[in-house]
Amino acid sequence: MGTMTEAAQQYLRLRRSLGYALEEPGRLVLAFAGHLDGLGITHVTADAAAAWATASHDAAPYWHWLRMSAVRGFAVYLHSLDPRHQVPPSDMLPRQYTRPAPYLFSDDEIAALIRAAGRMRHGPAVTATYQTLIGLLAVTGMRPGEACRLDREHFSPRDRTLTIVRSKYGKSRQLLLDPTTVTALEEYGRHRDRLHPHPAEPSLLVSMQGTRMDIIPTERCFVRLARAAGIRPLSERTRPRMKDLRH
Repeated sequence: MGTMTEAAQQYLRLRRSLGYALEEPGRLVLAFAGHLDGLGITHVTADAAAAWATASHDAAPYWHWLRMSAVRGFAVYLHSLDPRHQVPPSDMLPRQYTRPAPYLFSDDEIAALIRAAGRMRHGPAVTATYQTLIGLLAVTGMRPGEACRLDREHFSPRDRTLTIVRSKYGKSRQLLLDPTTVTALEEYGRHRDRLHPHPAEPSLLVSMQGTRMDIIPTERCFVRLARAAGIRPLSERTRPRMKDLRH
C-alpha cells in the first residue's frame, strides 16, 4: 500500500466520497500517519496509537480520546485490508468530556465587542469584517464556521436571506434577515469590494489579504477582542467564546 501517509490519504478519500467531512479527524489521521512514517512503522499497533494520542501530556483527556477516536477509524480500515494492523480497543482511552456552559453575552457586551473590533490595528478591511462578523453571529445564531464559509451568492438582499450550506451533518438551511441586517451586509459588501475589487475567492467575509477567513485564527482574534472589551470568564468552564454569540 506504500507509506502510511498514502494509506491515510486513500482512507480519507474513501470516507469523504461517502459524505463524511472529516475536517479535524482528517488532520489527525494524517498527522498520525506521518508520525508512523517518521518512525519507520508500517503497521498500526495499539501501543503506537496510544503513545501518539497521549503525547500531549498537559492536554485534557477529551483531546486524547478525540485523537484516539480518529486513529481507530483509520485502523479499522487498515485491518480490513491487512489483519496485521491492530485496532485499538474502544475503551482504551475513555471519553471524558463535560460540555462547557455557554457564555451569555449581554447587549452591552456585544456593543463593546464591536467597538473593540473598531480599534483593531490591521486596517479598515479587518475592522469592518470583524464588526460585521460579530453582529451577524449575534443576530442570526449561526455558527462561526458557517459564517466563514459563506459566499457572496449565499446572501440575497432581495429575499432578505442567507443560505447556509454544508453545515453540521452536511445539512443546509436558509435564514431570514431583519432589514437592518440586510443594510449592514450591503454596506459591508460595498466597503469590501472597494478594498478588494479582484478577490481570490467568492467569500462573503474576507481577511486582510482578501481571502476567506480561517476559523482558527478568527477564534483566537475573538479571544483578544473579548479581553480588550473587558469581558472576563465567569468560571474556568464558562469563557466568552465566539460560538457563544449564537446563544
